[in-house]
Amino acid sequence: MTHGRWALSFIALGATACPALVEDDFTVVDVSTSLPSAGDAGSADSVSPGGTSSAGSPTAGTSSGGTSSGGTSSGGSSSGGSSSGGASTGGTSSGGTSTGGTSTGGAEEGCGISAAPVSSDCPAVCASCSEGICVIACDGKDECKSAVLACPDGLDCEVSCSGEAACNDAIIQCAEGPACRLLCSNVDACKKASLVCREGPCAVECIGVENTCKDAVIHCDTNSCAAECLGGVEAPQLECGEACLCRPCE
Repeated sequence: MTHGRWALSFIALGATACPALVEDDFTVVDVSTSLPSAGDAGSADSVSPGGTSSAGSPTAGTSSGGTSSGGTSSGGSSSGGSSSGGASTGGTSSGGTSTGGTSTGGAEEGCGISAAPVSSDCPAVCASCSEGICVIACDGKDECKSAVLACPDGLDCEVSCSGEAACNDAIIQCAEGPACRLLCSNVDACKKASLVCREGPCAVECIGVENTCKDAVIHCDTNSCAAECLGGVEAPQLECGEACLCRPCE
């Protein structure tokens, strides 16, 4: 009976101490919609244990659309350097700049080189000889006009037409092998003159006075052939033929 009285006392105490519960004190939860399904785990709005999912930034790195855990994915740079989708490891590829420089005007090897002088004599046609060069001088007015001037063999040759009309209508024949040069520096000095080159380098220089090289013709051979005009004079004509290098006045 003692136990029965204690039980009745607790029942009476509970009835007075606990307020009545009504329906408004509860929130009804739909379990089927509130809990994520197995297929929704890892969705764009869920949180993964390591950080944000593929829509955000995971702790170790982003997914295949961004940075992988070891670095970047195949679309970016790999952890050791650059992947197949990025820059290649190394410097300039074989498609870069090739080794080489500027060519010498397209001239072949040996072009512009003359045969070494082999004569120590100074022939009578030469006004002077120095260091293997024979100088033929036409200093006076009409001095070599319409003449045929032949450079001697075995020496480089320089024909200087410094007198007025000094070499007008003259023919200058170069020797085979040595270098040959024609200098024109007076009025009509080399007008209508012809320079015939033969195997060695050949050049003409026209200095700026009236008609210095007007209608002059340079017949090039297989070696280099060039003209230089100073002071705006009329340039001579170059017949290049098979010259390894042919350079008219600019």
